[in-house]
Amino acid sequence: MSKVRAQWGGVVIFWLAPLMIVFVAVWRALPYLSMPPEARLLAASQPGGWANLAVWAVVILVNLLAAWLIWQKYGLICPSGVYWRYLLALAVGCGLLVGVVVREIGPGKPGAWNVFYLAPDSASYIQPYSAHTSRPPVYPLFIDIVAGRGFDHTFDDSLVNKPLMIVDHPLLRVVRLQKALLVAAILLACYALMRFLVTPLPAVLFLLLQDFNFFGTEVDYVLSDTLAMVFLLLILAVFLEMVREASFVKGEVSPEGKKPFSPSLAHPWKQLRFPVIGVLCALLYLTRPAGVYGVALLGMGALWLLITGWRINWRNVLLGLALAAGLVSVPPLYVYFETGNLSPAPLYAVSRAAFALQVAQPSDVSLMPDVRSREFLERALERKKTTDAEIRQQYQNDPVWVHWYSILSNSHTAMITLRDMQPPATGIEGTKILQNASAILLRQHFLDYLRLSWYSFQIETGVLNRLDPFLRHFGIPTFWYAVGLFLALALWLRGKEGFVVVSFFLTHFTNLVIVALFDLPTQRYSGATEHLLLLAVLVLAAEASRRFIRKPVS
Repeated sequence: MSKVRAQWGGVVIFWLAPLMIVFVAVWRALPYLSMPPEARLLAASQPGGWANLAVWAVVILVNLLAAWLIWQKYGLICPSGVYWRYLLALAVGCGLLVGVVVREIGPGKPGAWNVFYLAPDSASYIQPYSAHTSRPPVYPLFIDIVAGRGFDHTFDDSLVNKPLMIVDHPLLRVVRLQKALLVAAILLACYALMRFLVTPLPAVLFLLLQDFNFFGTEVDYVLSDTLAMVFLLLILAVFLEMVREASFVKGEVSPEGKKPFSPSLAHPWKQLRFPVIGVLCALLYLTRPAGVYGVALLGMGALWLLITGWRINWRNVLLGLALAAGLVSVPPLYVYFETGNLSPAPLYAVSRAAFALQVAQPSDVSLMPDVRSREFLERALERKKTTDAEIRQQYQNDPVWVHWYSILSNSHTAMITLRDMQPPATGIEGTKILQNASAILLRQHFLDYLRLSWYSFQIETGVLNRLDPFLRHFGIPTFWYAVGLFLALALWLRGKEGFVVVSFFLTHFTNLVIVALFDLPTQRYSGATEHLLLLAVLVLAAEASRRFIRKPVS
């Protein structure tokens, strides 16, 4: 009788666990189902209420029990049917969160399926791509394709940051499609992580990440962030599959329990996984230049292939690197041949000028190579003196905001100064002035620039780090203690799991360094890879617990 009860208990858990994933999404969606669209916007909520947290705690506990039972029953050969049940539950859950639940994506900014937003930056994205546009090509082309012919590219400043419920607007189609692509990419990345860890638990984590906006709060905006997240999740999916396959050497048994596996026995299309990662990394960069952090996953993927079988994989590694470099170089070369200006990214000159003006001194005017550059720096420093005084007065008790607004103000100062010069320095001349002046100033004040970037890095890992308050509840004093602990555990685990954890951490910190050196320290930028840390923690927890739990007898 006890054996029958145990079997029925296992069946209940097997089916109850994925249903609990749907339940938590239904729980979040219920308050909005009976409301008209206008009322939903007024009832937007955050996922962190005590009732929601309690429901999430129950869902996590039930799924942990189910994962243990699945591990005891199947071991390392989990049937694909188990994964598909969870993926279906995740698809339904993400659909409800994206299509029904109204999220508070910012003060007074609720997001929903029938709503889209325009940001000030949206104006530069909806313009047709050309050699003179200030954005990389992928997102403007994406808008053009989805919006269709006859799309009005004019931009109305009065609509900025307001919830727009224009159901027949072409930009609503753009926002809806980028949400649908995000859900599809979440499912693919989740499936790859399930197969990698041989457990359905990633479905719970991915829905949790979606509910708590770890995949971005800009999904309702006409901004490139969501499409960049889609490419990042696709990179993760292919990366995990590649590491999982290439980690088996001749003489070992594959996860399916079939014939011995070695990289040379892989199906030919599987050999193209690294070139696919190269293409996706290029698309990520060409969507958002800050996405150059993808090079960390690209490099780690190449390293893994060379470690596991360099004689077999070196051609594919070279092909992947060549595709990434070739695709990334096409837009700069196109701009160069059209305009004569060579720059790694359209807004690179403005970004560099923001940091250069922050460390510049009046004595640096004499270092400028020509009259126009000297005029620019004199005017810019004079204007900066006024704006810095205003910023210090307004945010005198908050050095973080002083730092943030000073760098932001420098971008506007540089552009306004170019416009006010006599005659105005526009187009290619203005870009070259910014590039030449910035190179000299940053070289002259290199240590000051590093200190400035280090302060930005501290803001990213402290003030902007969403995981730090959570860690303090568990007695971990700072984020860096947790990082050290997790990396030490990854080194202890070694193998493919440890390698993936190190790859995820390296990608996140590559992103933080790039933001600190080239951009403003904001949640929008530094948080773009924060979910990788939680995925890494899941990999560590799953593999460490597997080592301690008695392995089931097949």
